[in-house]
Amino acid sequence: MNEATVGSPQSCDWCGRPGSVIQFDSWAEDGTLLYRDPALCAVCELLADADSGDVGDAFCQVVTDLDLRLASFEAGLAARWREKVRAGQRQPQRADERPPGWR
Repeated sequence: MNEATVGSPQSCDWCGRPGSVIQFDSWAEDGTLLYRDPALCAVCELLADADSGDVGDAFCQVVTDLDLRLASFEAGLAARWREKVRAGQRQPQRADERPPGWR
């Protein structure tokens, strides 16, 4: 298996620019892992944080369709993660694995 570790250089999963693997898990409401540890460039990492805090407020003022763009971004990262799981570059969700705080 050629799984990348957090912090290792890798092309961005969204745009292809040089980036690095960040530690992050995205979960669906039903407890299904959508994706884990994406490789992101600095710009896409900012976009990934765009839905919270001051950064999110600034994006919402400038980008009127931010929710649609973020949904497309998330779907793209999930699709890329599934490709990497199939290629042995990322670990799939374990049968007993659930998001933090899952009941």
